[in-house]
Amino acid sequence: MSTSLDGGSVALVKSWLSTSFAHEQYLPYHVPGIVSVLSQQKCIDSLGHNENANLLRKKWCARLSSLLQSKDARVRWSAVVLIHSTVSQSWECVLEYGATWSRLLVAILNKPEAPATLNSTMIAIATLFNAAFGHASLTREFVTPNLAPFLTFCFRIAENGKCSDTLYTCLYKVILHHPTTFRPFKSRMQNMCIETLENPSTSKKLKEKAAVCYAELYRCGGKANFADNWKRELSVVIREFHAALDYLFQFVEEPTAKANIRPEELVFPVITGHYEEKAQQALDRCSNMLLIIQSYLSSSTEKRVSIPVESLYGLVQRLYGVQLTSPVLSPQEQSLHSLLFAVLPTVHSMANKLCKLLLTVSPAACLIQLADLLDGLNDCLIAEHSNVQVFCSAIDLLSLFLKKTNANIAFRHFENPLTLVLNRLHSTLEGGFASESGKMASKDNDARQPSKKRKTAVNEHSSDALLDVNAFTLKLEEKVMKCCVEFIISVLTFASELPRMLRSNIDLLLLQLTFSNPPASVLVLLHQALMSSVASVGDVQAVILPHAQQLLSGRFGVVHPSPLVNQKATLLLTELENFVHPRFPPLQKRLELSSEESAFTANFAPVSFHKPGEASPAEHDFAATSSSLQVSETLQDQAMQEDRTEIISSVLETNKSTVISRHASPEMAHEFDMHETEEEVNTESVVTPDTRSSLSSANSASTNLNSDKTTAVEKIRTEETVQTVTEVTTTTTTVDTVESVKATTAETAVTSPNPDTNAVTEEVEKGQGETVINQNAMEVDAVPSNMADFPPSAQEEIRSAAEAALANPIEDADLEEELDEIPSINLEQSSSSEDEDEDEE
Repeated sequence: MSTSLDGGSVALVKSWLSTSFAHEQYLPYHVPGIVSVLSQQKCIDSLGHNENANLLRKKWCARLSSLLQSKDARVRWSAVVLIHSTVSQSWECVLEYGATWSRLLVAILNKPEAPATLNSTMIAIATLFNAAFGHASLTREFVTPNLAPFLTFCFRIAENGKCSDTLYTCLYKVILHHPTTFRPFKSRMQNMCIETLENPSTSKKLKEKAAVCYAELYRCGGKANFADNWKRELSVVIREFHAALDYLFQFVEEPTAKANIRPEELVFPVITGHYEEKAQQALDRCSNMLLIIQSYLSSSTEKRVSIPVESLYGLVQRLYGVQLTSPVLSPQEQSLHSLLFAVLPTVHSMANKLCKLLLTVSPAACLIQLADLLDGLNDCLIAEHSNVQVFCSAIDLLSLFLKKTNANIAFRHFENPLTLVLNRLHSTLEGGFASESGKMASKDNDARQPSKKRKTAVNEHSSDALLDVNAFTLKLEEKVMKCCVEFIISVLTFASELPRMLRSNIDLLLLQLTFSNPPASVLVLLHQALMSSVASVGDVQAVILPHAQQLLSGRFGVVHPSPLVNQKATLLLTELENFVHPRFPPLQKRLELSSEESAFTANFAPVSFHKPGEASPAEHDFAATSSSLQVSETLQDQAMQEDRTEIISSVLETNKSTVISRHASPEMAHEFDMHETEEEVNTESVVTPDTRSSLSSANSASTNLNSDKTTAVEKIRTEETVQTVTEVTTTTTTVDTVESVKATTAETAVTSPNPDTNAVTEEVEKGQGETVINQNAMEVDAVPSNMADFPPSAQEEIRSAAEAALANPIEDADLEEELDEIPSINLEQSSSSEDEDEDEE
């Protein structure tokens, strides 16, 4: 594959040399296509390293050098673009022709070329210089001799006002990679940056590039004093900021003392003149200093540096210290006082940005002075909340404080900002409804009034658009709403528990804003705010939860026409489902077929079936079979325990109802004596249909379980061993059953003086106590089923227990305790007794 690609690159380069380069007048038209193929396929780099490839590469580079010296400006531009593409991908070309191309490209900057040629030339030279970074021999070969003329020509181009954007980009790369060689031009570069920053007509993007280059000039001081140079240069910029504030606040009494700054310590020109003329210049100086400070704090450094936190904190406090209520030094300067207060919102916005940057870079330093910073922020926000710039910057800063402190801010510090945010959203909501109603009213008025012909033909749509206030403020209101909703998300996520009424107001406002058809970007934030409300701390989430689910699944969620809203709403619905139905840990519903087979093979060993007269195979794994038998016995015991619980509950409900009726009727004591007399004569017992059906169903279930158990045992052992185990098991369980039935009968007779209940107990004795194991002879005999058949001592014990129950009535609480102590009924004995009844019949 690589051979075919190399062959294709060789063919392409040969075709370009023979066709496009042979006709220089048409070369500029072919350059875009050639550069595109060079960048995508890396043709020069993939030529290979054999003899033919090296000869072809040399021919290509020599041809570019000759084109670079052409008299035609368009051909020179073509050569510059092709050299830049070649240098970007071929290291061999840099080694062989880097010095030649650097000298020829720098010479082009000294010619009156077009701006496009100058831009391409500076980019190509910067690429060559960057390629030599880290290689001392290449630096000495073509960087050191060509850097001085390159910078000289660049400053000359900057004085003419050409290619400023490309110029700052290239100079920034040179400062980063060759600061020592750049040192003689530091002051000249500094002056050029100051001139760009102080020019009012300079674009914001170009000012940012100039500020970044100004902040990187500390590298020219040498690597030995790297950290000291960085801190010293930043301190100089902070003094420049204070100097501009001294001029701006000269007629206002400040709460903090001003810094003593000498003019010789400043780099920027000193601001002098009338306050009305220079106030805006001082404000622009403060904005430029803020850009430089941002460049210092946001750019990476090669070594660890110490940030002057105290100086930056003092600067922030000074910006927050001057408020609209600050006193004026002299009453004659009221007009200047009004002029200062007109620019004060811009100053406070700078303070918010600087504090946000300091909180991002060094949060620990800001958290030390957290209370003072929050007080100054609240004062600015309360006094100037009508200013959109101050309002948005303050809300963003407060949201960042909540995120960094993680619910460690007291509610009083953000109570007033939260109230202002809610009021702002309410006004936005009402303004939207008012504008819609105003549109409807204007349409009605237009329909009622007769149409008048205009004298001049004017585009009605364009004239209405110019007068439409809603269209003018749409983006502004959208920005404010986004800031407000993001702040609410931060409050619901990171703040401590809010008051219930405030939480209810926030939830109601979020729902109203969502149903007011906001823009897609705001609607996504509203969805996130609803989810934050559901997941926040408190006890009011149940109110907002169904509304959030209905909203996300409706036309303002997954059915919204915007794809962004659809995607976000789908993700939030999944998250909401996890809130409503959490699954920890997630359960695997079903194993794969291979996993099921391996699990069955590991837990249940195969059983060999053999005839009774034959011996078991020698390879039979009795240990694995025993483990499987234990598993099956455990499952059977669980099922039998559930059946026992159902039977006991049905019997005990009957007993409990009988006892409750005895407490409700005082005549039941006399009736109990009569029934007791009849009980001695009567030899038949009465069983209720419900009890009979419950016992029969339980007996059938127990019979099925016992048959399964017997089958499993027969598969494992021989027939003789199975019979022995069955007899021993039956003997043990039957003896336990007889004892439990006797105890149950005695306790039921005590707790249930009603004859019907006693009849039920006797029937249970008859049904479950009909078999007794004679351990000596292993024979089954009949058990007495009537009261008269019991021994005299047992009859006396039952009668004494009944009389004691009549003398001491049982309370409901005692009844529940005694019912819980009743032993479980052995279902195996019930099933065996039922089988014996069938044999006797």
